[in-house]
Amino acid sequence: MLRRRLILLSALSAVTLGLGWTFWQRSVTMSLGRPHPVVVRAFPDRLARSVTGPGLLAACGWLDDSTRAAATRASLTKLASPGQGGPTDLGFGPGDASPELPGTASPGAVTLPLQASALLGSADQPLLLLHAFDPGAFAETSRRRGWLGPLAAEIAGSANAVTALVTESAAPALLQVTLALEFADGESAERALRRLTDARGDFGQLGFAAQPGYERIVRRTRLVVIRLDVDASLARSKLRGR
Repeated sequence: MLRRRLILLSALSAVTLGLGWTFWQRSVTMSLGRPHPVVVRAFPDRLARSVTGPGLLAACGWLDDSTRAAATRASLTKLASPGQGGPTDLGFGPGDASPELPGTASPGAVTLPLQASALLGSADQPLLLLHAFDPGAFAETSRRRGWLGPLAAEIAGSANAVTALVTESAAPALLQVTLALEFADGESAERALRRLTDARGDFGQLGFAAQPGYERIVRRTRLVVIRLDVDASLARSKLRGR
């Protein structure tokens, strides 16, 4: 019964910390004309070949304004198909008057925090990179869709920004999600980490099994980084949604 109730970000996971190497990374500049509440760099060919890829990309559409979510999901589903080429940058989100979706690329005018580059540099075959400039909206959608537990969503919503990298492993078949939560200062990051670690093992609140971390590193970088390994079949069923 418990396993059935585990939300998307369940399975094996750990809180990892720091991304200390962010200080040696170059910024990621996206091919978007202006900032959006949610920006995504998708890798269509990889998404098309992955177990969870099409559903994963379509699920990002739930982060758009509710009046556009269905249309955005349909547009993103078409993008995850073979022959779509290299990385594609997308921008949308609640309150965004004019989303930038496939076929509307603009000159690069959106630069992401250094942790985005660090996350991309940590993966050989990323499926997508997502950055939420409005963590509150991201957290609320994640809670409502069952991607994060209430406590984890609350903590994510209190961050200054959220960056997520998604990859996939074949053996075992796992969807691997890394969330980097950036806070205003080291003290806020440390408090967030402590709340996560105090609730470790509480799937109902977290949606994953948090492990203890190192406050000193968090205080220095202002980042709390959560690594989650999700069973691919569970992820596929949860991402499908309604």
